Amino acid sequence: MRTYAKDDKDAACETQSRTAYMFSSAQCFGPYEVQSLSAGGVVVIGRYLPENGTRVDILLLESGKRQLRLPAQVIYTEQTEPKLCTGAVVFQKPAYDLIEKCDIEEMQPPITGAESCGPMVLVVDDCEEICRALKGELAKLGRRVVYALNPIDAISMLIDPDLSIDSVVVDLFLGEYDGLDVLHFISEKRPELRRVLISGRVRSQHLDLAQASGSAHAVVPKPWDPDHLARALEL
Repeated sequence: MRTYAKDDKDAACETQSRTAYMFSSAQCFGPYEVQSLSAGGVVVIGRYLPENGTRVDILLLESGKRQLRLPAQVIYTEQTEPKLCTGAVVFQKPAYDLIEKCDIEEMQPPITGAESCGPMVLVVDDCEEICRALKGELAKLGRRVVYALNPIDAISMLIDPDLSIDSVVVDLFLGEYDGLDVLHFISEKRPELRRVLISGRVRSQHLDLAQASGSAHAVVPKPWDPDHLARALEL
């Protein structure tokens, strides 16, 4: 994979303020510091990298606001320091226009609930109807609401400095992703957030695992009881 020097006429944009996350199956990896970026791929450094050959969605962020999301594959990893690894990730299709012009896609404005000065809740569910229903229910409780239909968009919102998120409500089943893994990821990166697991198929082992691991503070079944939901979000 070719990387670019700063004075290269084909250079991509500066990478000093770039951060990357990777998503594969039910796992979230990152954050990583971007070392170099080209139309063909990216070199990153971080504490843990997926294995060589792993297909991932890579999310590149600039100052936490601008994002580029591409399907990619990890082709090389090396431990460079006791707790740090360097990895090379190639894009499935070269991103010439996006990278060379620095045309990073702007995040879409978050979908909010009722205008309010109350705490902000991030809802993560792959069903938009459920997200909208929760938005209406939480708005009655004086909460501002943003929602994401997948973990990648959720992470983008969580690291956006313009969003003051206080708590998260995450569905147990998110398509190919596991809600427990997403909550575990959030508990490590944003431990101060109140975390609630929600699902129509909650079993006792899910409750025990989520709360024993510290990934979730509360579990709420679907269909939810408004009072139960309110109590679950209390700090």
